[in-house]
Amino acid sequence: MAQADLARINTNIGALQALNSLSSINRRMNIHSLRLATGRRINEAADDVAGFTIATKLHVRSQGLGVALNNIGDAKNMMSIAEGNLTKISDILQKMKSKATQAANDSLGTEERTAIKNELESLTAQINDIVGQTKWNSNPLLSGSGLNTGFTFQTGAGVTYSDLSFKLDATTVGLSNITAYTASGMGVQVLDTASVATSYSPSLFAVAGLGTSATIGSGLTRLSSGSYSVEVTDVAAGGGTVTFRVRNSAGSLVSIDSDGDGAGGTGATATTVTFALTSGATATFDTGVGIKFSLSGLASNETGQFGISYTGANRVDSHSDANLYMTAIDNAISDVSKALSYIGANVNRLSYQEETLTVAQVNTDAARSRIQDADMAYEQLQETKLRILQQTATAMLAQANTSPQAILSLFR
Repeated sequence: MAQADLARINTNIGALQALNSLSSINRRMNIHSLRLATGRRINEAADDVAGFTIATKLHVRSQGLGVALNNIGDAKNMMSIAEGNLTKISDILQKMKSKATQAANDSLGTEERTAIKNELESLTAQINDIVGQTKWNSNPLLSGSGLNTGFTFQTGAGVTYSDLSFKLDATTVGLSNITAYTASGMGVQVLDTASVATSYSPSLFAVAGLGTSATIGSGLTRLSSGSYSVEVTDVAAGGGTVTFRVRNSAGSLVSIDSDGDGAGGTGATATTVTFALTSGATATFDTGVGIKFSLSGLASNETGQFGISYTGANRVDSHSDANLYMTAIDNAISDVSKALSYIGANVNRLSYQEETLTVAQVNTDAARSRIQDADMAYEQLQETKLRILQQTATAMLAQANTSPQAILSLFR
């Protein structure tokens, strides 16, 4: 530090030193005042380069954890919607079981059993309505295209171990008796069901030649559970007639609706139905027993057959029919219970993840605070000290400014 010489007054070294000290005190006091005002020790990268980088990363992670917590809340709410509607479906199925049990009693007559059947059909329709109405942000939860790939929830701030998949379908949940409400997804349907198998007769026709599409109708049936084969004979492509026959597992022909209008047997029935192609080389045929076929790509003089595995009985016309219906209801109740268990397990998992993220967010904020936030007691102590030094430095600057006046005594 330069030494002041009172004999030299052209440059007041003492005053300059006092001014420099005052400026330094002011700069330091401004820093501590800003920290007291913002509550942060690091207000810009220059304050602590390494600390600023670390604190920024911790802040970003904390924000991500907060958003993940919100995601978990949304996911739990969505699952609650599905759970609530499945619970209502379970209640309806239990009522249907009671009605089927009542219909199994032979003390009832035909009219009474018909009334029960009508009520069961109405309850089934209500189940399907509930399935169709179960949505979250326009996404179907129990059926439809939204379940083709299911739902994936972001339950963490990173990429690894941060996803939870949710899909109410037969493969994921392990269902066996709940059929599709639409072409994909899950619904509850205890009416007639049929599955088209790929059991084509060899050498009779090419798979590509005879269309492979088949859809299930909703008409009532007189078929019993079991395996059936449908024989198709095409006379000419683009016109002419197509003949249908249905055989049971013993090879005997089964009577079907002769006019193919799906009237459920109200008209005459026959073992062989022949009718004209509806449009071009496409044949649509409703058996009138709950199964509807739509065959395309027919060529001239083709003959083929494919199998149908038929399950379910939506009749309560007799004691045995009602017992079969009760079995179908029991299976549906079991599958709904499986779906509810699946939802419950996922909700529990989300709850554990929520607790984990909450702790992680608190600890992350604590680590960031330790680096970035100001120690208010320490900053106040420094600010008080510097304020006193500011006053003393100001006083010394004033004193240093008057010191050169002592040289005037040499001129007396």
